[in-house]
Amino acid sequence: MNVIFWVLLGFILSLLEIFIPGMIIIFFGISSFIMAILVYFGFISNLIYQFFYWSIISILLVLLLRRFVIKYFPSLEKNEFSKDSLEGQKGIVIEEVNPYTGKGRVKVSGTYWKAISSLGTIIPVGKEIIVEKQDGLLLYVRVHN
Repeated sequence: MNVIFWVLLGFILSLLEIFIPGMIIIFFGISSFIMAILVYFGFISNLIYQFFYWSIISILLVLLLRRFVIKYFPSLEKNEFSKDSLEGQKGIVIEEVNPYTGKGRVKVSGTYWKAISSLGTIIPVGKEIIVEKQDGLLLYVRVHN
């Protein structure tokens, strides 16, 4: 039963790497497959030891191999937004952008962001906006004409 658990965990973690790129989760998946082999051959039977060794193997794989893999496959690393990567992008207001209450949310590039009106005006729900500035996770927006 423990072998099946480790194999399933390995597949799940490996698949998650597709949806959450960054070249870290895959190493946890690989260490799950290693644990499945160790458990199958009877090297480790105690569940507590299995999780202990799994975490040690995972950390070692991340520390030893991630840099090597990223060096030869740079496109596999997660691409973070640069500070001004959303400037000029269009979006839509999903929660009223109100400078008086400090509330407001917009959807830009398929992601929801906290927003502030760059002109100090209220922007109602459903209005199309354009991003003028990005400050971390906060977008300064105006109504798109």
